[in-house]
Amino acid sequence: QAIADAVNLKDYLQGFVLKLPPDLRRRRIRWLLGQLGQFLRHMHERNISHRDMKASNFLITPADPAAAAPKIYLIDLVGVQVWRRLPASRCVQNMTRVVASLQSYGLFTRTDFLRLLCAYRPGVRRNDDEWKRLWHDIHRRVGQKLARNKEQRRPVA
Repeated sequence: QAIADAVNLKDYLQGFVLKLPPDLRRRRIRWLLGQLGQFLRHMHERNISHRDMKASNFLITPADPAAAAPKIYLIDLVGVQVWRRLPASRCVQNMTRVVASLQSYGLFTRTDFLRLLCAYRPGVRRNDDEWKRLWHDIHRRVGQKLARNKEQRRPVA
């Protein structure tokens, strides 16, 4: 089914977000990462994973960057899997692939990715070791994925 005025997240970042004035770009990035974190949380709460989480597999609408409330959709549903109980390792894999894909655009800081994690795990506390371990595990895996893709001459996004 077609979604009117939607563009994939890759094109949205390259075609719209990069062209925004710096202050609006920061706000849009913060909003976007918060939405992606919530999106992943809702999927995982329902025991749903996707084997190919990357920017080009998300649609965002409306494509107008000034729109108040764009919506995010997941495409390439062949990669979706419903589990009886979603393994934590699959959750980390999904998050790793999203972060690796987004990192390739050079728009996001480590703090931005922390915002993604906080939206994924609401109620995170600064002195909570669990989210810190998850945060470090994801970034270690992102580094491994980027190195592997570079070695194999495969694009990340």
